[in-house]
Amino acid sequence: MLIKLLSKNQRIMFEDKPITWVESIEKVSKPLLNESAIKESYVQKMIDNVNDLGPYIVIAPKIALAHARPEDGVNEMGLSLLVSKEPVKFSEKEEHNAQLIFALAATDSVSHLSLLSDLAQIFSDQANIDSLCELRTPEEVLQFISKCLGVVE
Repeated sequence: MLIKLLSKNQRIMFEDKPITWVESIEKVSKPLLNESAIKESYVQKMIDNVNDLGPYIVIAPKIALAHARPEDGVNEMGLSLLVSKEPVKFSEKEEHNAQLIFALAATDSVSHLSLLSDLAQIFSDQANIDSLCELRTPEEVLQFISKCLGVVE
């Protein structure tokens, strides 16, 4: 499911210059907005949640998983990824910096669990995280994820 969702049109993006965490959420959400997988209200809710709850979306060193509730504006399941060369600061604390920023749009509370399982498998190894941060094309990212998950092409 992870590869299928990320391989859709332009869902893997790259940023070479420093950007704010708000800009990172807006940018990673663009493909999902363009495909009408989410509504603008969903993007705003993801930003509001971080403002209200703090940097809870930074789920591990270098990894942020932006999301909100399905009723906040999800039309269909979606996932996109922004790989930032420079760490995006979700707070003043270094542990809240991320270079892999995902936007997850789930239609309910269970349909995305296999997707999260795939992400956990990849991110259980810090070397995988570090390698993903260095990749610079969507093809490289998809090949690397396939290799990590043992998917034979």
